[in-house]
Amino acid sequence: MNSQHDNTMYRRGVILGLTMAEIVILIVFCLLLLLNILVGKKNEEIKQIVEELNKTKKTMQVLAEHPDIIAELNQLYSALDKTSFDDAFKELLLIKNENFNIKKQLYALHEKTDRTNKLNDLFDKFNIEIDEISDTMQTVLFVKNEFPEIFTDKEKIKELPHKIARLKQEIKTQQNRGAYLQKKLDKLGHGTEKPACWADSSGKTEYIFQVALTSKGIVVHNNKLPNRAIEQKELPIDHISFDKELSTKAFRKSTRALFEWSEKNECRFFVKVFDKTKSEEKKIYKNRLRIVEEHFYKYEP
Repeated sequence: MNSQHDNTMYRRGVILGLTMAEIVILIVFCLLLLLNILVGKKNEEIKQIVEELNKTKKTMQVLAEHPDIIAELNQLYSALDKTSFDDAFKELLLIKNENFNIKKQLYALHEKTDRTNKLNDLFDKFNIEIDEISDTMQTVLFVKNEFPEIFTDKEKIKELPHKIARLKQEIKTQQNRGAYLQKKLDKLGHGTEKPACWADSSGKTEYIFQVALTSKGIVVHNNKLPNRAIEQKELPIDHISFDKELSTKAFRKSTRALFEWSEKNECRFFVKVFDKTKSEEKKIYKNRLRIVEEHFYKYEP
């Protein structure tokens, strides 16, 4: 009977399976844990306050050592009223905007400079003068206005610069031929000769080949004049075997197309002829020379 009563009383003193003493110990432990956290935070705050105090002490020490700074700061503070501060702020905004505009202009100037440098490099690479570019642009505008259908075909547009350069070279060549004929007329008093296909602006002949007459045949050397590179690409000279000894038959056959081209253009190409035959082969030399003269005008140094 007493045992049952004791069990009932024991159960009345238990909460969630824990005795009152155990609950009290648990609460005390939680309070200690919370207190430890609070103490840690306070220590951090104290540490920050100490650091601020140290900084303040250093500042006060500097001010104490340099009393003139305090006077300058007071003067600056008294001068900076609200109006002057607003003006200064507006001035800063204006300076910032002006700085931005200057940077923008500098960027645009750098872009133009880069483009100009690239154009200069391109002109130097292809040996082009500024005046020539201006003339070419005027020519392109003229062609665009007169023949707008050309600019609708991409392939024709790609060929246009080459065609313009070719036409300009052809005009120059015709002018040089005129100068050559005038020079001949002044010298000979008549104009029965065909003009040189290639001559410079003064009328001086330009030689397309050097021809060596040998005992066994004829050797042709291509002069490859730099100022005639565009024109020479269009000449029918692919079948000529340069720097090789050709028979008279092979020479006639390989230079026939170039001769016909000169006939069509009413001019004649000049070559420099060199005698490489033996002293006793004058008849052979004369025969080789006559064959060269069939297709070219010759000059013998």
